[in-house]
Amino acid sequence: MPLWQIVYHGIILSNPFHKTMYSIYAKDESDRIEGRLQTAEYGGRPVVYAGAKKLSDVAPLKKAYDEFSRESYLQLEFIDDHREIAPNVFLAKYSNSDETITNYSDNHFKYKTTIIPSKNYRVIKNNSK
Repeated sequence: MPLWQIVYHGIILSNPFHKTMYSIYAKDESDRIEGRLQTAEYGGRPVVYAGAKKLSDVAPLKKAYDEFSRESYLQLEFIDDHREIAPNVFLAKYSNSDETITNYSDNHFKYKTTIIPSKNYRVIKNNSK
């Protein structure tokens, strides 16, 4: 249960875990994927603390920014619900009724009419303004 995120999301910008702060530049592909998924699942924002040498490669940072910019509006919403809806598949429902489905499993997952690919997530806009 992401207690901190449920209490403070929509009030304080956050990054969910220490691991997610460095996932953008992780050398291991599975660490990058897990960090990206955890950031989405918990409504975080991409953050990286790195030296100038690492930041000279801006492509991963730009990719994270582009992805986040599509869902950044959720930073102003409260998380009303968070639960596992299938093995390794999680739903986060926001106060504007939008949902993030995060699929950590090795199989595609169908949620309503949307397919969430393996090791990926989708933001489902319901009644957004």
